[in-house]
Amino acid sequence: MPGRGEEMYRDVVRSSQVVPWIYNYHCMGPDSRNMSPEFEWGGDLDYFLTEQALDPTVIRGIGEMVNYRLTGGGSARAGAEIPLAKFDSALALAEQIEQSDARSKPGAKEEACILEDSMALGHLGGYYADKIRAAIALGIYRKTMDRSQLDTAADLTASAIGQWTKLAEINGQHYKPFQARLRMGDKDYTWATQLPKMEADRRLIAQAKQQFDEWIPKAGERAKISAVPTHTVRLAGKGPEEMRLGAPFSTVTVATTEKPTVTAWYRQTAGDWVSVPMATGSPCVYTLQANANVKYTAGPLDYYFEAKFGDKSVFWPADPEGNPAPITCTVIDHVPALSISDLTWKLNDKKDRVQVEYRIQAEAGIMSAHIKYKTLPSTSSWQVADATVGADGIARGEFPVTSIGAVFCVYAYDRAAGGVTYPSFLEETPYRLVPAW
Repeated sequence: MPGRGEEMYRDVVRSSQVVPWIYNYHCMGPDSRNMSPEFEWGGDLDYFLTEQALDPTVIRGIGEMVNYRLTGGGSARAGAEIPLAKFDSALALAEQIEQSDARSKPGAKEEACILEDSMALGHLGGYYADKIRAAIALGIYRKTMDRSQLDTAADLTASAIGQWTKLAEINGQHYKPFQARLRMGDKDYTWATQLPKMEADRRLIAQAKQQFDEWIPKAGERAKISAVPTHTVRLAGKGPEEMRLGAPFSTVTVATTEKPTVTAWYRQTAGDWVSVPMATGSPCVYTLQANANVKYTAGPLDYYFEAKFGDKSVFWPADPEGNPAPITCTVIDHVPALSISDLTWKLNDKKDRVQVEYRIQAEAGIMSAHIKYKTLPSTSSWQVADATVGADGIARGEFPVTSIGAVFCVYAYDRAAGGVTYPSFLEETPYRLVPAW
């Protein structure tokens, strides 16, 4: 590789970031037997929306990104923008190599292998970039019924399958079928064997399109109004999403056969209610107008939405009589503290379940608590059990176990888009062991 060593080194560094970032952002379990990023299609869009990142202390998962974009809630944690930038960069490199004459005139066998691997990793990154964006779009559609987001998810899904097809073509020429029994359970693995699984995403989108058609009210039916509740919002956000949204009441969905006037109402410290007009950018979905004069300070904030049809109105949220039932959220001007401590566990009397307790300290309030566990042997899959949280901040939950033992970790989310996992993989082994007996 005369004269190209430095360039090749930069290319290798650029493409080699794809696999670690897949594992960090879309982690199927903190165990090498549960995730082989370079072989994985990663599951369907539903799985992408529900699976957490490797460490929710520092990374927001895809499901959280959906709520973040809809509500404008701030967070000090990294979102999808970092891995997406890495994946886009690797794909750009792959396309650059494909359009150049470097492949036809390699300086050595080793150089040809590096070029092929860089292209493969680029298309792997392209697949995950499209899949993550498709999952976010599908998640936003499900919460807002914004039909345009469903169309976006469909286009990105098709693009993702195209990226994996190119990956399969490149690696099909470069590698022979091989045994991948440890993780993939496949004695003759090739990347092309994953393509039929991806039809699951097309089926999900087709089902969503059918549900949308059924959801739209018919003539004479009552209008439907809904939104995503916001519990906490950062006052000063530095990210483009925070600056663009700027308020907890940024998006509302109104399905009707008529054209309503939609308004957001808000107030602070029991003051006067302030109205903010909403504008429609796509069927059913209304957002704050670009020139909306929304001003608020740190502290409690009440809000609700009104859709008016002549002299009649429907509200969200509403009480059983149909009157406004305002939501109270908290506006904060800092990143609230969130931590887990005092993790303990014990077997129940029958020795068939592990009972877990841990303390959560959440300045912004606790949203949810969970236990991630895997029964041994190590070929088992990681699963999630929800925990209940008492007024004392103690989370309690349990999961099944056999005499072979199990491993587990715990995590929690607060009402300010914060997350934390314990034990922290940055400090110790990221799970606790329930030994065999």
